[in-house]
Amino acid sequence: MGRINRILWRPALLGLSAVAAVYFAVAWATPYQPLNEILVAVTSGVCAVGAISFTPAALRILLAPTWPDRDERATLALWIIMTSVATNSVWALWWRLSDQPAFLVNNALYDGWRLGLALGIMVLVQAPNLVGRGVPALSRASYALAWSAAVALVLYLAIAKPELGWLADRARPYLDNGVGYGSETP
Repeated sequence: MGRINRILWRPALLGLSAVAAVYFAVAWATPYQPLNEILVAVTSGVCAVGAISFTPAALRILLAPTWPDRDERATLALWIIMTSVATNSVWALWWRLSDQPAFLVNNALYDGWRLGLALGIMVLVQAPNLVGRGVPALSRASYALAWSAAVALVLYLAIAKPELGWLADRARPYLDNGVGYGSETP
């Protein structure tokens, strides 16, 4: 029992758990659309502030005549991620407030934001300890296995285009609940 207490009673873990619990309680009791619009607006604002804050450093790194070092790559990765999330959040809010037309989310620009997120995350995970000290280095075999699995999944989804309606139907009872999610709370 002492070992479990040592693992569970950590400030960061407890704080994150509390945020998750409060969010899911609020999400369950709040109409979906207003909550979504608030969360998208907050995300957009926070990421925009971050992107703007990182822009001078990112430009300095991008315009330097040498390849960026580890910390500079981390700065670039965070700038790419924050810029992608900020602009995508503004776009998502526009989509939500304009009756959700499919053309706003089924286009190359929208998919480009996904590429920006993937690129930023790839930069963050490409080296151990890039952002947080103590993140272990993966072995070549681990990287090879992870990349092989990711590429295989992408190829399978792109080539086979499996019908996943059955999976959506199975998930619906767990996702389609709460006020404004399709069923009202009792």
